[in-house]
Amino acid sequence: MGPGGDDEQELLRSVALQNAQSILLARRRAEAELLKTKEELELRSKELARSLSMMRATLEATTDAILVTDAQGRVTDYNEKFVALWNLPRAVIGSLDHRRVLDHICPFFKDAGQCHAKIDAIYAASPLESFDLLELTDGRVFERYSRIQFIEQQNVGRVWSVRDVTERRRTEDALRDESRILELLNQTGTVIASQLELRALVQAVTDAATQLSGARFGAFFYTSKQANGEELLLYTLSGAPREAFDRFGHPRATSLFGPTFRGEGPVRCDDVTQDPRYGTLGPHHGMPLGHLPVRSYLAVSVKSRVGEIIGGLFFGHPEAGVFTDRTERIITGVAAQAAVAIDNARLFQRAQDAVQLRDDFLAIASHELKTPLTPLRLQIQSLSRLVGKGELATVPPERLRSLTRIADRQIARLTSLIEELLDVTRISAGKLRLEREIVDLVRLANEAVERHAVQLALSRCVARVEAPPRLEGKWDPLRVEQVFTNLITNAARYAPGKPIEISVRQEAGEAVVAVRDAGVGIAEQDRERIFQRYEQVKSTASVGGLGLGLFITRQIVEAHGGSIRVASGPGPGATFIVRLPLDDQPR
Repeated sequence: MGPGGDDEQELLRSVALQNAQSILLARRRAEAELLKTKEELELRSKELARSLSMMRATLEATTDAILVTDAQGRVTDYNEKFVALWNLPRAVIGSLDHRRVLDHICPFFKDAGQCHAKIDAIYAASPLESFDLLELTDGRVFERYSRIQFIEQQNVGRVWSVRDVTERRRTEDALRDESRILELLNQTGTVIASQLELRALVQAVTDAATQLSGARFGAFFYTSKQANGEELLLYTLSGAPREAFDRFGHPRATSLFGPTFRGEGPVRCDDVTQDPRYGTLGPHHGMPLGHLPVRSYLAVSVKSRVGEIIGGLFFGHPEAGVFTDRTERIITGVAAQAAVAIDNARLFQRAQDAVQLRDDFLAIASHELKTPLTPLRLQIQSLSRLVGKGELATVPPERLRSLTRIADRQIARLTSLIEELLDVTRISAGKLRLEREIVDLVRLANEAVERHAVQLALSRCVARVEAPPRLEGKWDPLRVEQVFTNLITNAARYAPGKPIEISVRQEAGEAVVAVRDAGVGIAEQDRERIFQRYEQVKSTASVGGLGLGLFITRQIVEAHGGSIRVASGPGPGATFIVRLPLDDQPR
């Protein structure tokens, strides 16, 4: 081999060495890059695992039940709360088949038949977000929310969250209900406080309380005292026509209704038909046929400030369990407000009645007091003219006696009117006093007839007394004499020209006096009214008077512990019957 061959060989070795070094360097670089890539991949893998762990932790930490589906609705992820919420078997959720999941979940919903259709509609329409409320058959309420997830602007599925909002909804409903109740209470208080007409007031109370209680219908049964002292049981209704009650009459004081009318506290029944107090009395043994359907029942007494039971509020609903403790407290409060308002309305009515009585009295008194003054003035003027002319000595004695009799009669009438007014004042002030002593009632009757002989003669009446020789008792003689006077003069005024029969007898420890006239009689509807002040029996003739005689007579008789009534009818005569105890103790 020549000299050139060695150089060539050396060159080749050098090139080979350089190539090898380059390859080694490239390999090392590649290995370094590979190592770097591996480290980056491992780092990214760890970060991804950490992200997945964080996502999983977030899914499990949220209070919502979460389900993740792909764009076709297949299950891709979920949290344990979703499994627990629906009590999903692992086999169902593990299948990742959203149809099987829906088949398990849908029966929980009230609208179970539309469950699949609603989900399919959401996937078909693909709204960015969807929200609805789910009502479950067990009464719970859920919020369901879903949102599309995008990766590189591609729809990759939806995330569904379900939240139990039952308590929140109940709280919101309770707050709304509380606001409604407060508003109604304020309105009720305003209406009650501003109303002074009794009927309008109790109707407003009934309407407001029915609305506040949530009852289907309500009634307010209450007592109203009439001018004649009679108490009537009236009622107002809300939520039902009046004919729904008219044919059944007023509730009786049964074991169920009685406590309310006695003021023994509220009565509340979740189902009145199951209450042991229900249906114990005939003839219906419960609600009569055609009665409004009642299962839930609530009744509250309305009691005045002095403890008087004014009436009762009654509420009903055809469903069971409608009224609660809270309902009872609210209605009890309304009943207390109503009691105060009714007291005020009654006071206002009494004030109006007093004003009317005053006006009636002034009208009657001015007329009646003027009536005897006119003839009295005429007689005095006649005497004055005779005196002025110096002719008094020439007047026949009979003429003078006639003038003085007329004047005496008018003075007596004025005196009687004034005495009646004074008696009414004493009675109103509670100062009608009795001076009791042993007295013969028969003697008082005969003396009363003798004392009014002139008036009886003028009225063409003959009075006859039928009595035993004596009948003694401990009474106020002047007041008992006043009773005889009022009854006899009353008979003479209303039955002129007719006989008057007076009987006195003893009966079962009582003295019984009966004064009978033969006049036109007294209609049944007037028999109580005529004993009120300023009241008179209506007749075709004007009989005058203040309308106080029978009122004063009753007060005197009752002050003695006795009673007075009238037995009559349209027809022949009226009989006033007075009963007085023979002892000195009021009955």
